[in-house]
Amino acid sequence: MKKINKIVLGILISATMAIIPLDRSAAAAKNVNMAVLGRSEYVPVGEAVGVVLETNGVLILGTGSVRDASGNEHEPCRGILRSGDVIKTVNGISVNTKEELARAIRHSPDAVLIKIDRLQKPVEIIPVITKDNLPVIGLWVRDSTQGIGTVTYYRKSDGAFGALGHPVTDVDTGDVMDIKSGDLYPVLMQGIVKGEKGAAGELSGINANNGLILGKAEKNCKTGVYGVLTQAGMKYMQGESVPIVFKENVKKGRASILADIDGNGVKTYDIEIDGINSFSKNTTKGMIIKITDKRLIEKTGGIVQGMSGCPILQNGCLAGAVTHVFIQDPTKGYGIFIENMLAEN
Repeated sequence: MKKINKIVLGILISATMAIIPLDRSAAAAKNVNMAVLGRSEYVPVGEAVGVVLETNGVLILGTGSVRDASGNEHEPCRGILRSGDVIKTVNGISVNTKEELARAIRHSPDAVLIKIDRLQKPVEIIPVITKDNLPVIGLWVRDSTQGIGTVTYYRKSDGAFGALGHPVTDVDTGDVMDIKSGDLYPVLMQGIVKGEKGAAGELSGINANNGLILGKAEKNCKTGVYGVLTQAGMKYMQGESVPIVFKENVKKGRASILADIDGNGVKTYDIEIDGINSFSKNTTKGMIIKITDKRLIEKTGGIVQGMSGCPILQNGCLAGAVTHVFIQDPTKGYGIFIENMLAEN
């Protein structure tokens, strides 16, 4: 069984608690027809899953120096390529893995033409020939990432799902990952590192899929990861659909989240919605939430990495998902309104 990198997909961390809650009482009184977003179509989930995402191209983490056959140092990519660039083609041929990139360079010892997403035209890189007679260009790259996250909901009619509530970003570059595809699979939870002031906690687990794929990820964007559950995934995440509540009808006060923190199934935990900002420029920070359930605080200290995407329910309606934790108070964090997620699929 393969160990999961827990931090990559873990919950985003907010170092500040500053936000101005807006009084939406007037808007909350507005009569809104919730059927517009599919009143009985969406099933809140709260299941922790393993997520493996394959990049669309090869992501450059950084450039460095290499030694030639005489021991002299060179930096072939200096000033040409940089951290965060995504390699799309080499000599006109698409590359999506580190192995494909390395093979293309080996077959072009004199010069390689590399097309990156930042520039319209390919750039030429002259490889350095090492003492082992291998052409190298001095790049640190990545072609995939993996971790633990939470599925927020799925649609009964076709299995379309939304998860995390925030984008998967590369841990080295901080950029939103442009993905080609991805898989969801079951995890065997191994333990919990409790969150405390100044240090975010995390859920840990290992791949327990045994070939069982729960879903196919198709998109990674500013509001989360989206795709379609397999038939096995829909059976694995069985549940009842609930109404959707628009952000103008979400109110400060009592609410709950669904979370699977220890592998013993999804449970309901009490929270308070402390603040609402319907007009936040950052859609992942529409709500301020506070964990009030003593059971959850005892086990996790509050919100921890891996709980990204835990659905937020209020008055029996799906209202949003957990997205961030406040680093100075792990019982508090941010949430995204569900309509911002549903807009993506």
